[in-house]
Amino acid sequence: MLDKSILLPGLNKQLQFLKSNSDLTGKKVLIIGAGSELIAEDIFSLTNLPVDIIVDNYDSLIATRLNIHDKKNISCSLMDFESTDFAANSFDLVFAQASVSIPNRKNILKEIFRILKPNSTLCIGEIIKLQEKTPPFISEIFSTSNLFPLILSELEKVYEKSGFVLLSKTDLTSTLPEYFKLANKFAKKAESEMNESEKNYMKKILNRYLHESNSFLKFGGDKYLGFYTFIYNKGV
Repeated sequence: MLDKSILLPGLNKQLQFLKSNSDLTGKKVLIIGAGSELIAEDIFSLTNLPVDIIVDNYDSLIATRLNIHDKKNISCSLMDFESTDFAANSFDLVFAQASVSIPNRKNILKEIFRILKPNSTLCIGEIIKLQEKTPPFISEIFSTSNLFPLILSELEKVYEKSGFVLLSKTDLTSTLPEYFKLANKFAKKAESEMNESEKNYMKKILNRYLHESNSFLKFGGDKYLGFYTFIYNKGV
């Protein structure tokens, strides 16, 4: 059990959900998205195989590598999520927590399908819209964070059309208030403790944490945003 909170929507509960529904022993795992260092450490402790993380921007690459510099069995690379450098059928599990709720989701899912082995697993957490119409402050969060959430029923159709078979899902919307409170606290603490070089690497991430958390907590974002985790099978 992790003694630190994963600073992503869903917190530690997505990983707990995966572990309660899947045997990770001997699985080759890819994690998509920044902020995944603790996830990688925990998964490595179960698989005993090197874990790959990919991020899609330089700032996240530097921040992640700083956090895993002493972890020999975890690596982080900069890749386009739509077109990775991995061969087809490379992984037994792909894990993504709030990292593909973006406009190019369909192309990313196509790439995930390509690099997963037959009968393998996708564990994915998605920001969702709880209402079709959203107020300006929610639309601003979507815009500044490059998010493209969908209503739950629409989202599930996207995965079905991408060839994935739903095995299980769980509603982790209740974690969002705690996540945004932790994100706000982390950003403020980091700003006061980091040196200038570290702040330069983390600036965009910290600003995003502050903006999103302030908007969500002050204006009642829990009425409009949700978070679900899904476990899918690739099939053959």
